[in-house]
Amino acid sequence: MSSPLAPTFQFEEGEPRIGWDAYSMALRKQWKNLLQRQDVHEPQVQSFLEMHPCLVPVARERGQKMGHHGSVHEVMYSTTVLPGSNLRPDFMRILKDSSCIHLHLVEIEDPKKPLFTKAGEMSASYKQARKQLTDWQRWFADTSNRAKLLRIVGLDADYNHFDMRLHRILLYGRRDAIANSPRGNESRIDEADGVVTMSYDHLSPKEDARQDVTVELRDGRQIVKYVPPTFGLGPQMMDLLDRLEGWDGAIADSDAVSDARKRFLLRRIPYWREVERTTTGTAPIVEVGGDDDDYE
Repeated sequence: MSSPLAPTFQFEEGEPRIGWDAYSMALRKQWKNLLQRQDVHEPQVQSFLEMHPCLVPVARERGQKMGHHGSVHEVMYSTTVLPGSNLRPDFMRILKDSSCIHLHLVEIEDPKKPLFTKAGEMSASYKQARKQLTDWQRWFADTSNRAKLLRIVGLDADYNHFDMRLHRILLYGRRDAIANSPRGNESRIDEADGVVTMSYDHLSPKEDARQDVTVELRDGRQIVKYVPPTFGLGPQMMDLLDRLEGWDGAIADSDAVSDARKRFLLRRIPYWREVERTTTGTAPIVEVGGDDDDYE
């Protein structure tokens, strides 16, 4: 029997989010087409990945992502200034496992930049990009910087006692350019010093990131920038909806989301935010059955 103090939720049917299989198939094609364009450069790649955060990779070991319990919050941060520095990774994710926080920082470069010289040596542009990742390591070595970051993203209270690991990823070049170089057919290269360099062709949609929204940190505030068309609502998302700002603008700017779906999200998000604010501290009990895909 439900406790009279336990919240109940009102679910509503509306324009559904796109199914994962259809979305991932279409996204793979769009990504391939973007990379093949003659006029594509880093800004276009940055914008596309911001709108489709499930494409942005995380570090993996033996096929398992580092932080296999998933995102601490369903968030991918874009162009974040690391506190206490002027360093600005293009993307940041914070994942967790049972005892460790995993900070994944991603740098992207123009996909047309050469990775190797004709002599088979690393190009000057690659070395410059690689240096930025070395600077990240120096930043991470200062434990006060880590503490500042956790505080800014609201994780200091729950995860301050966890160990923390840094993972650095550099997206650089195309698979064909690597295949035609003296290094041969490699999609992941130069994994020394905890850095993974991979070609843009290595990217593929990851279903476990289908709920991730793209967020910018501005003066300590977390502002939603884009919402993917696979994003769904429900009691498991209440904290995220209440903690982040800028939902209306982000939904309006998310071109990958249909107009009907936008209207539905804009109508339902205020409901879930209000439920979060009025039921904090109670034990959530879902009165209506079904899995997460049924919530809305």
